[in-house]
Amino acid sequence: MRGWLRQGADGWRLDTAFELGPKKLRALTDAAHAEKPGSLIVGEIANYPGEWLQAMDAVMGFNLRHVLLGAINGQIEPARATRMIDRITTDAGIEGMLKSWIVIDNHDILRIATQIPDPAQRRLAQVLQFTLPGAPNVYYGAEVGMVGWPDPQNRGPMRWDLVKDDNPELKWMRSLIALHNSNRALRIGDFRTMESNKLLAFERHTDKVLETALVLAPRERELGGYSRYKGVR
Repeated sequence: MRGWLRQGADGWRLDTAFELGPKKLRALTDAAHAEKPGSLIVGEIANYPGEWLQAMDAVMGFNLRHVLLGAINGQIEPARATRMIDRITTDAGIEGMLKSWIVIDNHDILRIATQIPDPAQRRLAQVLQFTLPGAPNVYYGAEVGMVGWPDPQNRGPMRWDLVKDDNPELKWMRSLIALHNSNRALRIGDFRTMESNKLLAFERHTDKVLETALVLAPRERELGGYSRYKGVR
């Protein structure tokens, strides 16, 4: 690890990091920081992130993914999902969350276009991926709508034939990237929930008054029943 950091690497993503345990991971992270201040250690962790963020700089947010997708497919009520996300963020700390990767698909699980074939619902998942605290981690091919499952179909070669400017999936992903890059609150902002029975609602904000983003994520297309947002789509 030290050798690669000396060669210019900025950090490591640790596969199945949980197999090492918190103590060894803490020692490894400390060694990386001593060798190269500012280096980043990100671990693949499938369970609750709180304890593991005491041992590493960041994790791959599979626990957050479970809540996010559960809210979208109706298995978790919006109010409960909001509380769960708030609890994860509180226990992990905003700094740990901001460094962690928001993952909704990868090489071990269903591609998002396979798991959520409805484009509107899939876009809702991707909106949350780009607006919740963390670093959006887009699995190759998701930006052009690749499908795939079971393994190894989810690891198939890149569909370069889908990389076209008129591909609606690619246009959508580019718009999300532009939104994230142009909005400082979404990149580094704090997180505050607003509980609702019908939608996921939260705020991202910095210490600057004008740097505030309000995110309203309904499963339905229109924000019905909310007089403050009447007519908003």
